[in-house]
Amino acid sequence: MGMKLKAWIWGPALALMAMAAQATGPASVRKQVEASLLVTGSIDIERDGSVGGFTLDHADQLPIGVRELADRSIPGWKFEPVVLQDEAVKARTRMSLRIVARQAEKDRYEITIQNASFNQAKPGQYAERDKLDPPKYPKDAVQSRVAAEVYLVVKIGRDGKVMDVVAEQVNLRTVDSERGMKRWREIFARAAIGAAREWTFFPPTWGDERDAPFWRVRVPVDFAFAQDQPRQYGQWQAYVPGPRLAAPWAHDDQGGSDALAAGGVYPLGMGPRLLTPLNPT
Repeated sequence: MGMKLKAWIWGPALALMAMAAQATGPASVRKQVEASLLVTGSIDIERDGSVGGFTLDHADQLPIGVRELADRSIPGWKFEPVVLQDEAVKARTRMSLRIVARQAEKDRYEITIQNASFNQAKPGQYAERDKLDPPKYPKDAVQSRVAAEVYLVVKIGRDGKVMDVVAEQVNLRTVDSERGMKRWREIFARAAIGAAREWTFFPPTWGDERDAPFWRVRVPVDFAFAQDQPRQYGQWQAYVPGPRLAAPWAHDDQGGSDALAAGGVYPLGMGPRLLTPLNPT
């Protein structure tokens, strides 16, 4: 058990129907079940902020519907122009997309791009991991076989220690009553936050952020069981999404917490700013 990527490996329809069918909680919770996958790649931004092109990592491993969604959506995006030395320039940046499938009708599923993260930071330009010990798996969750993913946003002081940490969202891979779901989310959030308060980071060594009074990063933490099969790239995971809680010192960040893979450290506010909706109207 621990901070590993562990999940179901079924298609979205099977995962959603099986999870809902096996659930014993109220119908209102079962209806919240959705499935998602992460897509990574790179995107080229022109001087005027339009998209010059994009590539998806391992596109042949992605469902055809996901590739078609990307082809429809991404070319129409518009970014705030990337400026270097007071001049707009062409830029290439990494992107990570959270694709979500929800049941629209009995046998039809709608997929959308729920969140996106764009990162062009280079090593040494932002706070990087030093000591990040994983949290202990909550005993009650082990006994009840409950798994979850917790999305943390961390505020780091100039000494590399954690000043504050907020659990932005807790997604559960189980279904319970509304009260039970709230309890599990609180249990996992406490475990993740408690561990994060002991983490340490290396401050930036160059760039505009080097002299900042503090730094902000996201760290997704996956609570999974070691015997579960690892989720492969391009495969869906079913879960019940939790409510989002914004950190007061990260309100200006545009990135989506759940658009990032577990185990990584991701800087806030250092990527291109998207000005248009993620999905075409």
